[in-house]
Amino acid sequence: MVATTMYSDENNDEMPTMKPYGSKGLSNFNHGGRYPINEANMEQFVRYPFDRPLNAFAQPSIYRGGTPDPAHSDRQGTFDQGLSKEDFQDPEKFNFPIFQCPSDNDFNYQMDWPNPNPNFTTSCYFAIGTTYMFNLAWYQNTKYNDVADSLGYGEGTRLFKRARIQYGSQFLAYWDDPADSSISERRHVSETHHTTKDAYATAYLDGHSAITPIDVENPYGGGPMFLFFEQMKK
Repeated sequence: MVATTMYSDENNDEMPTMKPYGSKGLSNFNHGGRYPINEANMEQFVRYPFDRPLNAFAQPSIYRGGTPDPAHSDRQGTFDQGLSKEDFQDPEKFNFPIFQCPSDNDFNYQMDWPNPNPNFTTSCYFAIGTTYMFNLAWYQNTKYNDVADSLGYGEGTRLFKRARIQYGSQFLAYWDDPADSSISERRHVSETHHTTKDAYATAYLDGHSAITPIDVENPYGGGPMFLFFEQMKK
């Protein structure tokens, strides 16, 4: 969360929501972390570590292997001399452990999305580069139109700035892979990273983190406004 705060402070309160290369759609997992291993087959959805903006803030001493395109943030940057894609796919290289939950070991929900059952090929960290997803539920909220109004990205950016100041301790910024499947599809999942049933690793805009259950049926029913800005409530 410190890295997110530093990034937003230096980029006019922007969110670290980087698109996959050449895509018009936003991604909630290209903010930081590594490149997927070869077995994951997720290349079309991800960025290299030098094009994930939080890496420079979260773990600046770790070698990122390349340089971003200074003029086009939606395009792939440049590999450092002597490196190839295979180097970035190597599970022993270019790791950013701050983006890996210690309990994220042997399954993920991303490779077979939106299948409710996890894929046991590899961990989420090695499948997409990070265990943790940034909150874009307010933008991609078609499953929740009974409780929250739709919101464009521009308006969401404005409200994100307000949320940082006014209710940072109540607005959820990140959640783990099982929570992403639960929140995005509005369901409870069969496998989680933690022993408590239906409990997920979460982090908030003020920097604190918690293991917490998620009420996908009533996200405004008390506790943190973990999915949506307060102005979206119906």
